[in-house]
Amino acid sequence: MIFFFAFLQVLTCVVHSHPKQIIDLTHTFENGYTISWPSAKEYEFKIGSRGFNENLDSWYEGNDFSQAEHSGTHTDAPSHFAKGKWRLGDIPVERLIGPGIVIDISERAKEYRDTQLTVEDLTEWEKSFGIIPKGAIVIMHSGIGRFYGNKTAYFGWPAGTEEKNPKDTENLHFPGISSEAAKWIVDNRNIYGTGVDTASVDFGQSKKFTTHQIFGANNIWGLENLNNVNKLPPKGFTIYNMAYKGKEGSGGPSRVIAIFDSMPNSSTNMSSSRASSIVILLITLTHIFKSVLLS
Repeated sequence: MIFFFAFLQVLTCVVHSHPKQIIDLTHTFENGYTISWPSAKEYEFKIGSRGFNENLDSWYEGNDFSQAEHSGTHTDAPSHFAKGKWRLGDIPVERLIGPGIVIDISERAKEYRDTQLTVEDLTEWEKSFGIIPKGAIVIMHSGIGRFYGNKTAYFGWPAGTEEKNPKDTENLHFPGISSEAAKWIVDNRNIYGTGVDTASVDFGQSKKFTTHQIFGANNIWGLENLNNVNKLPPKGFTIYNMAYKGKEGSGGPSRVIAIFDSMPNSSTNMSSSRASSIVILLITLTHIFKSVLLS
């Protein structure tokens, strides 16, 4: 019995010596950096108080910020394009967590900024990695996220647009999820949400935002302006969407993280650490076993 409990104790130490990798998928909110939809209010942060307060005899900070709902890394509630569907505060918290998958169209996007994630992309992913799981968060990796902070490059605007017409929505060129792919997903799979490393789940040249409409009508939320999508594997991680709980919101800012199911096997440091832990486990168990025999 002593041997058994000692084994569990040592095994627990080995397991907890290997923390899981966490990726922050959120862009920093900052004046001059945060991107809003061109026609929407820009993010603005104002310092209210920042310094030593003599009355309190303490350092004190208190500030103000304002923004449009659909600014920076944010969640589109289903109600954004679907009457009667969940507003941001209505989304059940358990539906803000789910297994993440990444579908990579970045090579295609390098050649053609108006490309879209297609049904074929979905079926090809499933051939390689299995059926999209129930409650999944389907993430498109276009590679456009690397331009975030530079409006002209991120929106795909013609040169000079930012200076001459900063609210232009007619000349947007960036990838999105096609309406055909959206319909295939809602007809064949049961997902909770989507995510894109662009300004919209619909591609830039969309005029009716049909993909938004399809997902919204099925109470599927969408994350836009994701960061660090290039650091995610095709599968094997969980998305945690810590969305702002706005009662009437059609959207709002989100802190989004991905936690890997396990640490990457390619990590030399992790392999070394695991080997050391196993050695310690074996030595400890040997001593315990000897003690049991001698008693």
